[in-house]
Amino acid sequence: TDGRGPIFSEAEHLVEIGVFSPAEATRIVLETGPMLFPDRRIGCLDVGCEADFLVLDADPTVDIAALRRIDGRVMQGRPLE
Repeated sequence: TDGRGPIFSEAEHLVEIGVFSPAEATRIVLETGPMLFPDRRIGCLDVGCEADFLVLDADPTVDIAALRRIDGRVMQGRPLE
């Protein structure tokens, strides 16, 4: 980020000012982890991946604010409460 705040806030801001579409901003947000930690198996749903992910209530590629509407969290393949 450029210091504007948490990545979801920055993504929302960049969509709001027209720099990225919601789909582009979502892709950037989701690709950040694997780019920062290339030795880990994150950001994928294949066999051998860490299986950490969020369950959202809407499609962030249509509405970037959906990244904040988290219905569930899964860590190492197990739902968190």
